[in-house]
Parts: sequence; structure tokens; C-alpha cells
Amino acid sequence: MCKKRTICLTTVINTLLFVPIIFLFTGCFAIGLAVNENARITKVDKLLSQINEIPDKDILFSTNDIIKKISPKPIQSSQKSTTNNSGTFLIIEGFARSKIDLSDPVLVYGDSTKYSTKYRSNFELYQFQAEENQEYTIIVYTFQNQKPGFAKYFMYPIVYLLDANGNILDSNPISILFNDGIINSYCLNYKGFIKKSGNYFVLIGGDNRVSGQVFSHYSLVIRGGRYDYSGTSFDVKAVGYPIGTYNFTISLKKKL
Repeated sequence: MCKKRTICLTTVINTLLFVPIIFLFTGCFAIGLAVNENARITKVDKLLSQINEIPDKDILFSTNDIIKKISPKPIQSSQKSTTNNSGTFLIIEGFARSKIDLSDPVLVYGDSTKYSTKYRSNFELYQFQAEENQEYTIIVYTFQNQKPGFAKYFMYPIVYLLDANGNILDSNPISILFNDGIINSYCLNYKGFIKKSGNYFVLIGGDNRVSGQVFSHYSLVIRGGRYDYSGTSFDVKAVGYPIGTYNFTISLKKKL
């Protein structure tokens, strides 16, 4: 009897000691997330301020200037043939992985009459050759800049398909997806047909109109163990960030 009472008393004491520890840990975790969140927002403001301090003489004000003044980055390319019910096709693929940062050139984009930091972007440029009636697919993945917390920071990309004169041919994605085959990623997909044989360019930059703002939400599921099939779902905010790492893929399809 005494032994049972001792065990019960020990259990109560342990529980009373353990519960405050849980609350303390939870409170510290919540405070840590809040502090981390504020620090990231401050960093976004600092990055935008640095972009805004760049003198006008070092900024490009049109995509036509870009073609004349900026050297394209290299693309890893490969090709293969494939056959289906529609025939045989030659597919040429190009790939690049890079990072937009403050050392990259800056373009004023969008409604330049509202000239401000929000309409400036660091960018990179790629070049490829294409033939008339080739189908193109452009896919850009951007990756989160920060891991802790329930707000994930992504460079929300600007993607322009340009002709040899710098005219914008495509800037509207046909799909936008989170975690599409790559965890903690944001994916934009573009598709269309080349109207004229020649040189073409793809511009990739960060859309600072949404930097520091929530531009979307997605669900993050955390599972407690091997057999926790349902898990717990959390709403995650996707927040714009001025710079970031990305993957760029272009595919050109031609019927043989």
C-alpha cells in the first residue's frame, strides 16, 4: 500500500514539474519565432533600401537595353528524341541553377511611372536559339531563404521571354505550384510556340512588389512517426524576398 502511494505521489510530482517545463518551452519557442520573424522583415527592408541606393546611371530602364548591355549566363544543354502516337520529336533541354543577389544588374520593370524600390529588381539573363513552330516550356523553381517558423520566404520571380530586340513575348505562367516535386520550392511554368527562328532570351529576377508581403499560403503536414499517416496540417505563409536561389529549365520540342 505504501509502495503504491509512493509511486502515485512520485507521478504527481513529476507531472507538476513537467507541465511548467512544457509551457516554458512552448513560450520560448513562440517568442523565438516572433523575434526571428521581425528580424527577417527588417532584413527585407534593408535589402530593398540597398537596391534603392543604386544610382540611376547603373540601372537599366528597358528590356531593350538589357539585350545590348548584359552578357547572358551559360546554360547546360542536352538533346534527345522521343516517339509517341503523334510522331517522333527532338527535344532540346537547357538547365541552370543560380542565385539572384545584390551584385546582379538592376532593371526597372512594371509600371515605371510609379518609380520606386518596389519596381526595381536584380536579375540574370539567359540566351538560346529556337526555330519557328518549336514548342517551348520554361520552368523556374525558387527556394525558401529561411527555414524556421510558419512564414517561408521565397524570391517571387519575374520571368520574361524576350526576342532579339528585347520585346517581351511571354510573362504569364500557365501554372504556379508549391513543392511540385522539390520540397520547399515555388514553381512557375510557362509554355508556348516560337513564331520566328532566331535568338531568344529569358530574364529571371525578383519581383519586389511583393517583397516582405504574403503572396500566397500553402499547407505543411508534420507527421509524428512512421505510422502517423494523416499528420498535423499547418497553414504556411509564403512571403516575398528580394533575392534567392533558383533552378531554370527550358525545353524546346520539334517534330521530326
